[in-house]
Amino acid sequence: MPDDANSQGTRRPNALDYLRSIIAMLVGLVVTKMIVLAIEGGSHAMHVRDYAFIVPVAAYVPATVVGVAMAVRMAQHHAVAITVSIVLVLLLLARADLAVRPDPMWSAIATARALAAGGWIGWALSRRKTLF
Repeated sequence: MPDDANSQGTRRPNALDYLRSIIAMLVGLVVTKMIVLAIEGGSHAMHVRDYAFIVPVAAYVPATVVGVAMAVRMAQHHAVAITVSIVLVLLLLARADLAVRPDPMWSAIATARALAAGGWIGWALSRRKTLF
């Protein structure tokens, strides 16, 4: 058994794996936020006034799925830590956004649940060998 293997025979993460995980998490955050901004920007361009509160919630689910799945696939280690980090940072950004805009309370609760669901789905999809 090699020196850097654990009792299950898998390789232990080294310093480059940690760096790769950090970079993957940052890339996942950027991609997620870009998708959210694109969906929200598209809704503003279409002048969707009746559904203005639901658009951010609907934007976070697909964005979080894509961002988390991509980051976990890129990193190959620390899948749960990356998922939790991305979801928590997005939750803080969403909270800051909700503090600026006067949204109803259900919007804040729905956003938190959408982020949690999107993170879990993204993590689950990234752990599969193939998507279909």
